[in-house]
This record gives sequence, structure tokens and C-alpha cells, in this order.
Amino acid sequence: MMDFHATQATVALFLGVCVITLGYANFIIVPFSNVFGRRAACLITAAIIIGSNIWQALAKDTGSFFGARALNGVGGAVNESIMVQVITDVFYLHERGRFMALYFAAYFIGVFLGPIIAGNMAQYVGWRSFFWLCTGVSVLNFVCILFLFPETKFHRAGATALDTAQKALPIQDEKLHNQYNEETSSNNLSTENLGVNLGRGKPSKRQWKLIQRPFPGAVASLAKDIVTPIYILAFPIVFWAVIVTGNAANTVLVVNLTQSPVFFAPPYLFSPSHVGFVNFALVAGGLFGMVTAGPFSDWIAKRLTSRNGDLREPEMRLWAIVPYFFVMVLGCIVVGLGYRYQWPWEAIVIFGYTCVGIQVVALPTIAVAYAVDSYKPISGEILVICTVFKNTFGFGMSWWVPTLTPFQSVMVLFAINAGACLCGIPIYFVGKRLRKITRNSKVHGFETIM
Repeated sequence: MMDFHATQATVALFLGVCVITLGYANFIIVPFSNVFGRRAACLITAAIIIGSNIWQALAKDTGSFFGARALNGVGGAVNESIMVQVITDVFYLHERGRFMALYFAAYFIGVFLGPIIAGNMAQYVGWRSFFWLCTGVSVLNFVCILFLFPETKFHRAGATALDTAQKALPIQDEKLHNQYNEETSSNNLSTENLGVNLGRGKPSKRQWKLIQRPFPGAVASLAKDIVTPIYILAFPIVFWAVIVTGNAANTVLVVNLTQSPVFFAPPYLFSPSHVGFVNFALVAGGLFGMVTAGPFSDWIAKRLTSRNGDLREPEMRLWAIVPYFFVMVLGCIVVGLGYRYQWPWEAIVIFGYTCVGIQVVALPTIAVAYAVDSYKPISGEILVICTVFKNTFGFGMSWWVPTLTPFQSVMVLFAINAGACLCGIPIYFVGKRLRKITRNSKVHGFETIM
């Protein structure tokens, strides 16, 4: 505000413009990764991140900074979609819960740590230094992708499952893969053979190419890739996962948008660095959500599968949401009432923020894992539409949150988040019927096409 002579509303839009490009860029990034591979998409966007961070550090006015923020969102968009595709490329069905939790924890803990670092650097060495730090970290990220991230989506035609597993990353047996598509479409998934150990090996040379040869029919399917995220929003299971993921994430966003106005003011009078430190509670909550949510949902699904004669149904995973729903309720109520009645900061931060941090990892982990279990071939598209919804709503929040009191803002997100979670009750009972309705959808064959 001081350097650019900008209003608080304008500064809030610095977040909003990044959020909106972060969502919609995936309409291009996911089709690109389906055509040319995950590795190429990650390398290109990592390079964009480097350029945008340099631009942010050097920006001289609001117009230039807005442009840098928009480009930064384009580069960061890959993190909101491609990694879930990588998880489904590499890991077995019964492993996905824990790795989905690891993904969401890594993503959101990064979001939580940013304000801690930025607040201290802004106070002691200037806000521009933070973007130079981001530039250095982004260069390291690019190098790590280049040397440590082989392609996970590549041609497997003509190779047996064992041969492929020995020459490449550990993947599922092709027979089991086909069985998955067949039995997911018919609503019951047998897990009898899902734990077969096919052995481990190392990536082949072709997986280290910068760009994969376009997959058969890939270019012709570009329109399908762009339209599919919108099309699958009509699937009730996907729509439910979208609203749960978006609202859980935006509950944290409202905390980010309200913490400075609340803790800068009396009776707290925090410094910028101390405001940043309150995000450690979100980090602690996120780590707890990572450690518990994925394994817990996998464990519940496994127990219920055993009781069901070894027939796995995706809805079995939904029971895991129950404890995290109550954690979310408690966290939002404590934060909202704490803001309104100026409770001791320890209650708001240590209890309230920690609960919010737990739910932002746990709820999306379980909801997205359920949607991917139901429609594995469109895992990337599911994350695209989740991201678009989350970020479109988040962009709107940068406009209306400043017009409400912090208490009102938290309560609005609490009501929406709770309503989304409670919709999981009818989904549990009618989910199988909903999957039957969509069993003949072309989306079940997308993985064999691409």
C-alpha cells in the first residue's frame, strides 16, 4: 500500500488476480499434459514461476504487479491438478488415500508457510526480498523436476505388466487396470488382487525426455480435454467433491484475509512478523491432517471391504469424513466467536486455526479420493474443476470479505462448508445408484484413448 500508493481493496486484488489465473490456466495445462506428458507441463510452468517471481520483485507500479501476479498464477496452476494425475499414474487404488493426503498437505502447508516467511521479511528486509527468495526456491524446484521427476504417463502398449514394472515406475498390472475400469463402471471393485507385487525398477530413458511424443489421438482429443471438466460437473459425485474441496480451502482463505485486520488491531497489536507466526497453527493442523486423513480413509475402506466379501465400493471411504467434519465445526466456531468477542489469541490461534488447518487437508483428501475412485480416468479433470470452483469463489472473496466483519466472513464460510459436508450423507446412500447412471459415460474409456 505504501510503495504503490494503493488502497486495501487494491492490495486484496493482488491475491484475487493470482487466484483466478491459478484456476483457469488448468483448462490449458491439463490437456497439454495429456498430449505431451506431465514432465513437460511441470518444467514449462516451473520456468514461468521463475520469470513471474523476478517480475514481482522488480514491479514498479500496481499495473506491473498485477501482470506479474497473473503470470504467477498461470505457473502455479500445475500444482493444483497434475500431481493428482501423477498419483493415479503411479499408485495402487488402496494406496491413493494416503498419497492424496500427502499431496494436499504439501500443497496447503506451502500456503501456510508463505505468510510466516513473508511477514518477517516484509518487516525486517522489505517485501521485495520475499520474491527474490521465491525466485531462488523456484530455480531449485525447476532443477529438481528436471533431474528427479521422470514422465509418469507414457506408452505401455506391447509390454507386459511385469516387464513394464521392471523397466519403469511401479504401475498396476494391465489386467487389474482393465478390471478396475470394468468393475468401477459396474459399481463394485474387487480388491482381491490389488496388492499384487509386480516388483520395482527404474525409469526408462524415454521417461526422461523433455517432451513425450504425442499420444495416439491426443491432438484430436484436445477439445474433449477442455470440455470434459465442465461436463463432469453434472456428475453428482464429482460436483459434491468440488464443493467440499473448494469450501474447505476457502475456509483457510478467509482466515488468511482476516488475520491481519484482527491481530494488527487492539487488543492484540501484533507486528507483521507476529501475524505471520499465527500460521504455524495452520501448519500443525495440516500435518496432523496429512498423517491421519489418508491412512484413516484407506483403513476404513479396507475394513468395510473385508466385511463386504472383498468387494470394494467407493462410498466406503466416506465414513472417514465424520470426525473431520466435527473438527471443522469446532474450529470455525472458535475462530468466529473469538474474533467477535476478542478472546485470548491463544484460543483463536492454537485451537481454532489448528482445527481449520486439519480440515483443509482432510476434507479434500477424502472427497477427491472418493471421486477419483469412482472416475479414475478423469482424475486430472476432477482436479481442474475443483480448482476452478475454489479459485473463482476465492477471487470473489477478495471483493466481499473486506466489506464484512471478520466474524461475519468466517461464519459465511462455515455455513457453506458445513452444508457441503452434510450433502455427503445422501451421497453415501445413493452414490452407487449415481454411478450406475453414469456407468456408460465415455469418460470411463478416456484412459484407454489417451
